[in-house]
Amino acid sequence: MHPFGFVTFSKASMLSPRGRCRVFDVTGDGYVRSEGGALVMPKRALMEVASAGRSKDRPLLIGSVKTNVGHLETASGMAGLVKAILCLKHRAVPKTLHFETPNPAIDFVGGRLRVMDRLTPLASDEPLIIGVNSFGCGGTNAHVVLREAPVEAAAAQHETQPHTAGSGRERSTAPADSLHAHGERAAGACRTLSVDAR
Repeated sequence: MHPFGFVTFSKASMLSPRGRCRVFDVTGDGYVRSEGGALVMPKRALMEVASAGRSKDRPLLIGSVKTNVGHLETASGMAGLVKAILCLKHRAVPKTLHFETPNPAIDFVGGRLRVMDRLTPLASDEPLIIGVNSFGCGGTNAHVVLREAPVEAAAAQHETQPHTAGSGRERSTAPADSLHAHGERAAGACRTLSVDAR
């Protein structure tokens, strides 16, 4: 690996000398480079724009996956997407690490924002909506909005799942060979990317 990226970002004072991403905290002093990737195979996509009008007693909950895994740079958007999907699945938002003192340059109260300083369950009778923002230092920005699948559809699918005799646990109706084929295609794509990168 070439040190060009580290040297460039270090000279630009973008890297944290303490080796910690302290997002939203007054002691934030840069970010930590890391590496990773993710593969998403969506079944369905629902895109909605959440209303901007919020009362003070219902602030927008915000956090950053960078405090958990560092800045994945070109893969950082995927890390945020995976975090958002897990928040929907578990109906909870994890703690933002290293957040102790809010940065006074950010108007959290006026902006109706609340940084997640602890694991927070999401209780709602309505389907949950989560947004993912990804801002590139080169000026490329992206935003995606995810909405929780309707409960009726999930319940109907659960009822149609066959049960294994005596175990009481659901078994997927997807053929094993189909899942294996998807895995083989994904592995082939990874091998191709690995060869092309050499």
